[in-house]
Amino acid sequence: MAYLGACDAFVGAVDECVLALGTAEATDDFSLYDGAVECVDVAVYRTVEIRDGELDHQLGRILMLGPVEVSEQANSLRSDVRAACHDLAHLANALIPNAPTPPDLEPLDDWWSKVERAKDRLSASRSAFVALAHAALTDPNVSIPCDRTFMHG
Repeated sequence: MAYLGACDAFVGAVDECVLALGTAEATDDFSLYDGAVECVDVAVYRTVEIRDGELDHQLGRILMLGPVEVSEQANSLRSDVRAACHDLAHLANALIPNAPTPPDLEPLDDWWSKVERAKDRLSASRSAFVALAHAALTDPNVSIPCDRTFMHG
């Protein structure tokens, strides 16, 4: 399932980015930010963006060929990916030495907890997608074009 593979690669990239940012903050070693003006200048965040693009490519196949319920959940999963990217970008920007505080913080909230909540939503959305895709692939009454290959690379 290419879409799930792309989703899992994205989640892995987010986890690596969060780990790198957490290590930088815990050790007060922000060398990964050398020369960075915004998060897109940080290599670990660029990997997240690359994985995000791969997910978009696979989403198009599902939207074109998949059953409506699967397509809708794939879109929902994609929305959760975008939200995770948004929160991760704010976290990465917030940690840039001498950077201004990111906007839109809720009272008693911080970007670490926002990223963790985004990751939790992403995990729940992925699980819902898997359940719907499995049901569609195993239901003999569901007609899927291309010999049920709509989610394969």
